[in-house]
Amino acid sequence: MQQRSKELVWLVLLALVLGAQVMRAQAEPETPSREQADKFFQAQEWEKTARAYEEIAKREPSNGQAWFRLGVARHNLKQYARAIAAWEQAEKNGFTPARSRYNIASAYSLLGKKDEAFEWLDKAVQAGFSQVQTLKSNADLARLHDDPRFQQVVEQAQINAAPCEHLPVYGQFDFWVGEWDVFTPNGRQAGTNRIEKVTSGCILLEHWSGAGGGSGKSINFYDPGRKKWVQEWVDASAGVILTAGELKDGSMVLEGEHIYRNGRKELYRGTWTPQPDGTVRQLLEQSRDGGQTWYVWFDGKYVRKK
Repeated sequence: MQQRSKELVWLVLLALVLGAQVMRAQAEPETPSREQADKFFQAQEWEKTARAYEEIAKREPSNGQAWFRLGVARHNLKQYARAIAAWEQAEKNGFTPARSRYNIASAYSLLGKKDEAFEWLDKAVQAGFSQVQTLKSNADLARLHDDPRFQQVVEQAQINAAPCEHLPVYGQFDFWVGEWDVFTPNGRQAGTNRIEKVTSGCILLEHWSGAGGGSGKSINFYDPGRKKWVQEWVDASAGVILTAGELKDGSMVLEGEHIYRNGRKELYRGTWTPQPDGTVRQLLEQSRDGGQTWYVWFDGKYVRKK
């Protein structure tokens, strides 16, 4: 009898504990997980998205994505001032700065605050925003279109999208672009060459075909990190030429080394100079004594094909 009484007491205590846990769970709603928040976001359930990401941002204040998506949700709920606050936090956390700034500008535009909108649009394009069509088609920015500042923003976004088509440094070697017949100093044709601009003008691609049957190609581009032009050449004999340099006194001068198939190396220098008559001189030199003396490896005159 005494044993049964003890069992009943334990059962009552267990029931009380379980009941308290159930009541606590009912009183304290479950904290949303990232997976749940993401599902709300993908389904465009903006009220649920906002609540979920508000909780996540509170417990993870450095979570830039949470702040960004909270801003998207608030924007779609037409809570523009609160959306701006969320996107500012995303931007401070370094989360997609260009897009965060662009979104802030959109919200300010909808609030009728044009100066603030242009301030953030400027910040967006300075951070690299390059979606020109998005700028032009976004209805949130419609009230900004008649302002001259808007065209300036569009132009900067175009430069961001295709810098090699707009910035002068990327056009320094354009005088070499074209289809050419190439001749030696005695007038003999050495071959033909075609230089084309590809990848939105960021690459000059050379296609050399020698009169004697040799061939080769080079890729030429401006390296903004080194602030140098780079040429990387490979020919049919497995020769490799790696050079870098810059425009000097109107001539493109590239220096490096010629690496032969057997591994032998020689210092190498190439100079391309546009002439007043529209031709281009290509002078290629090499050195076998560490640069003390140089010999002419190739001297070619480029004449545009008619």
